[in-house]
Amino acid sequence: MKNIGLVLVFLLLSGLACGKFGASKSTSTSPLTVGELGALKDKNPTELAAKYNGKKVIVVGEVLQVPFTYPGAYETFGYQSILLTDHHGSAVDCQVTEAEAAKFKDLKIDDVVTVTGTFKYEKSTMDIEGCSKATADNIK
Repeated sequence: MKNIGLVLVFLLLSGLACGKFGASKSTSTSPLTVGELGALKDKNPTELAAKYNGKKVIVVGEVLQVPFTYPGAYETFGYQSILLTDHHGSAVDCQVTEAEAAKFKDLKIDDVVTVTGTFKYEKSTMDIEGCSKATADNIK
């Protein structure tokens, strides 16, 4: 009986440790490039979705399109888009909320930017929802 109790305590503590350290919604604090995501999408879209969908990611890319290109987007969609690319055919749509917009106002085409948010791959598009500029605090 004593051994069963010890095993149960061990399993409980192991489960708590996994929940705290291993099984989070974040895949990694290491930045991914738009090119890496695009290559995985081309090679194995199912793996891309399984690995990153719904998880917080940090992505580095070059600005292909800056925000505020279509009036009323906040009212219509709840966000403005900044399109990030690797200039080899891959693109990620960074969906910036109005609250985050000021942090992106100085971006220009071809600037390299690091962003963070929740990854979403659906059909053939790669999006980062709730996109914000990454800071030293969330890049390790």
